[in-house]
Amino acid sequence: MPSDNEYLTYILELLREVDGITFKKMMGEFILYKNGTIFGGVYDNRFLVKKSKSLESSSLKEQIPYPGAKPMLLVDSENPNEIKDLVELLYKDLAKKLLSTHLKRSPQHKIYSENLLGALDEEEFKELKRKELNIL
Repeated sequence: MPSDNEYLTYILELLREVDGITFKKMMGEFILYKNGTIFGGVYDNRFLVKKSKSLESSSLKEQIPYPGAKPMLLVDSENPNEIKDLVELLYKDLAKKLLSTHLKRSPQHKIYSENLLGALDEEEFKELKRKELNIL
């Protein structure tokens, strides 16, 4: 069952405190982005986000967005500030993962994306570079 525009509007209102939120409609559902990075979506009128290391100990319940998909986490909070904290934490994890992948592929590139680097402070970025590239 596809998600409806009314529910998307409701979710976007809950995300009003989070900068850089956009969405795309795909196959009757809505994919949610923060600064161009997919972090979740609206599936069958459910607000689901990707799983990440920082959210492992959360009370969010796993759900399957559609048959054959990886499990995601159901966001059932209606508090925009809680949702902002959750999305920012998730985005930071996703940025680290994407940046790490990029550094492994092409270490000569110092900057992958201003949006991704904005999620990490300078020390976190240096630590990630040292770890992934085995630099002192």
